Amino acid sequence: GMLKDCDRNNAFEKAINEAIKEFKKNNDRAPIVLDIGAGTGLLSMLAIKAGAEYVHCCEMFEPMANLAKEIVELNYPGKLTVH
Repeated sequence: GMLKDCDRNNAFEKAINEAIKEFKKNNDRAPIVLDIGAGTGLLSMLAIKAGAEYVHCCEMFEPMANLAKEIVELNYPGKLTVH
């Protein structure tokens, strides 16, 4: 699965870091991010780590959304909302 795929996760992290850096450079502010199909919230947390102001995580599968809520609240309280 995605959580164990280090190469893919590193590529995502690099892309997220570059996108947020570019957004900040062009807009003089940090972005607010929407993560659709957020799963456990991994990419959402990478966006916060990269400097996003706030992240809205959307996950339809309720057990996964509940897990994401627990994970993101433990790691980045007040910086993400799971919908």
